Amino acid sequence: KGARLGQASDPAAEIETYDALIARYGDSDALPLQELVARAMLSKGATLGQASDPAAEIETYDALIARYGDSDALPLQELVARAMLNKGAGLGQASDPAAEIETYDALIARYGDSDALPLQELVARAMLNKGVTLGQASDPAAALETYDALIARYGDSDALPLQAMVARAMLSKGATLGQASDPAAALETYDALIARYGDSDALPLQELVAWAMINKGVTLGQASDPAAALETYDALIARHDDSDALPLQELVARTMLNKGARLGQASDHAAALETYDALIARYGDSDALPLQELVAWAMLNKGVTLGQASDPTAEIETYDALIARYGDSDALPLQELVAWAMLNKGVTLGQASDPAAEIETYDALIVRYGDSDALPLQELVAQAMLNKGVTLSKASDPAAEIETYDALIARYGDSDALPLQELVVRAMLNKGVTLSKASDPAAEIETYDALIVRYGDSDALPLQELVARAKVSLANRLIDTGAEADRTEALLKSMTESHKTLAYANLFWLYVASRELSKARETLPHLEDMPTEGRALMDAALAVQAGNFGDATEYLDKALQGSLVQENWNFTDDLERLLRLSIAAGFGERLVDWFEETRLADRYTPIHAALKAAVHGKARLLDVNPETRHAAGLILPRLLPALP
Repeated sequence: KGARLGQASDPAAEIETYDALIARYGDSDALPLQELVARAMLSKGATLGQASDPAAEIETYDALIARYGDSDALPLQELVARAMLNKGAGLGQASDPAAEIETYDALIARYGDSDALPLQELVARAMLNKGVTLGQASDPAAALETYDALIARYGDSDALPLQAMVARAMLSKGATLGQASDPAAALETYDALIARYGDSDALPLQELVAWAMINKGVTLGQASDPAAALETYDALIARHDDSDALPLQELVARTMLNKGARLGQASDHAAALETYDALIARYGDSDALPLQELVAWAMLNKGVTLGQASDPTAEIETYDALIARYGDSDALPLQELVAWAMLNKGVTLGQASDPAAEIETYDALIVRYGDSDALPLQELVAQAMLNKGVTLSKASDPAAEIETYDALIARYGDSDALPLQELVVRAMLNKGVTLSKASDPAAEIETYDALIVRYGDSDALPLQELVARAKVSLANRLIDTGAEADRTEALLKSMTESHKTLAYANLFWLYVASRELSKARETLPHLEDMPTEGRALMDAALAVQAGNFGDATEYLDKALQGSLVQENWNFTDDLERLLRLSIAAGFGERLVDWFEETRLADRYTPIHAALKAAVHGKARLLDVNPETRHAAGLILPRLLPALP
């Protein structure tokens, strides 16, 4: 009755039934009744664990152990050992590894000398669990010692349950050695497992041998021996090629997937594609979810490989095939792979200069999975929205771009999941940049302020970096508007330890714009990592404020002969600030002529056109072609004096 109530998802009634049995027969001396009472207590503990009541679960196991722990009857000893094993697992789930290990040790000490196979199996399982827990507790030496003890104790057994435990210990030992950066010992361990059980007809052992071969192949690949890795994968495939057993079919498919990835890393695209196609052909009609997932991975990897091989048409065709095959699935692993295929398809269409089809693909992904509560799908939907916004930016549709970012922020802005938070922050940053290009400083400042308020206290390093970028962008805009100088100074000073060069560089421009030249010069010793172009623009600004046009243009020429846009640096804002300072200092006309005399007007056409319009009036934009006029028109507001 209790078991039936559990199957009916009525844990309260289930536990009540177990309690009734325990109360009725708990004092009996009859072994059959004692066994049933112990089973009821064991089941009650398991049900309490499933109901997320670990304290009551462990209390129940302790009661069983106390009641029957001294029994010599094998059926009761087995149930006590199971209670101890379950108690250890419950303590592990409750994040108490010390008590968990102590419980396993108590089980091993109590029943470790038994010749009874059921008890030997439970002792071996306790030793295996202990080794895993020690590994998770970052004590690999003790974990390895535990695995070796298990292997030594039961390694000669002919009993399949114990052989499986020994094989699992050897597999875990190999993985631990690999994590401890001892690939030679890991490979030796996998080879020992394969040699010991490789001829077995027992499916559990065949499965563990196959896992050892997969791990061996991965380890060989990491050890820069791709040929041996591929040889190992081929050996596994050949061994279980004709198997009808789903666990082995899954491992063969996984091996083929690994083989394809390894061939791709070796830039053998043709062989990689052949491998993926073989996997798809072999298991593509399977109804088994594990195999469907691996087929979908093969199709996704095939698409990526075709992209690397510069065949975007075949790449998109492959993504479409994946979407058509599994697009109606309710299984989350398949939905995630379909979403990845849609996202990759969108990116590929963008690279092929088809922004309309790219956006259509992102929209299809958003519509299909936008209401999902599953974090992996939410993350892909958010990435699609972010990509859509970027594509709209390239298509010069700032209104639709901002609308897309706002939709992303509204949908996921309250999430506690770091991957979603990071995408929301990127959307807010991109929105701020777009508002800057649209010359809407008030909305831009509001966006950066909202970002900093929302994520400024985060301890997550990715968010801290993005918040720092927002602070720099906010400070830049405040400098350019000439507003809130005290706030700008405080904002930048708060970053001098974490982002020294960026903070002091912007403090320089804040001070030079407000003619606090001594403070501006005090920032320079902190800018030893500043590229030559950035430092030359600073020296030019000091010369402008000192009224020395000759020195200013000498430094400006030095900056413009280099590259204003470099990895991690973009000095176009600083150039615009310098030009604005020059105009305010009365050097505007001379600077226009200087650009023309040095022929830098040809190299920096939009900048020169905007400068000319700032000095002689906006109508001068009509003197240049429409493409240059558009770019210069975006720059022009940033060269004009800030409105009070």
